[in-house]
Amino acid sequence: MKSLPLVAVAALLLAPAALPVPASATPVVVAQASPSAMQAEAKDAVKTALKSVNLTRHQKIQIAPMLENYKNQTANADDATKKTQQKALIKQIYGILSPDQQAQFKASLKQSMMGSH
Repeated sequence: MKSLPLVAVAALLLAPAALPVPASATPVVVAQASPSAMQAEAKDAVKTALKSVNLTRHQKIQIAPMLENYKNQTANADDATKKTQQKALIKQIYGILSPDQQAQFKASLKQSMMGSH
């Protein structure tokens, strides 16, 4: 077996490093919001979605304690608890809304969540 001179081996090993890296091969770093920040955005999205629905006075009275309860339960809670409580809140709100309001609430909630990312 014929051996290559050390300089030739070094040149072969270093050659790829000397080539420019195409932009497509450069890793993209995407900043991600913390879970707490995402929960705050989700909470704002729920409020925005509720504003988009024409609630009756009676519905507002029914929903107000739900929002207050959510606020109290999640004030010092971990992110998993906040997520669970948010899902429960949305389910409770759906129970009060008419089918048309549910559709409007869902669409507005989705739009608010998509717009925040």
